[in-house]
Amino acid sequence: MSDKPENPAAFPVTPGEIRADDGRILERTECGMTLRDYFAAKALQGFLANAGGPIQNNGSTGWGLVNCNIKFIAEYSYDFADAMLKARVGQKGVAR
Repeated sequence: MSDKPENPAAFPVTPGEIRADDGRILERTECGMTLRDYFAAKALQGFLANAGGPIQNNGSTGWGLVNCNIKFIAEYSYDFADAMLKARVGQKGVAR
């Protein structure tokens, strides 16, 4: 999780530890995915669901990437996420 207000946890949970009776740490819980990751996942979902988007059906080869590669799609998804995070923050760094 990011502790920065411009990239908070999308699904926050209280971090903690699960301990055995003797005090040993058995498991540590995380704080959830960041809002940036959540926005990127939503952008990726939209790209992949768009029939005219980066993955299209080609009659001779079947479904495949068109004019891009997987790395491009992933990076582009995060570009959209970064733009959405920036749009959330006002001039003084306060989320709207």
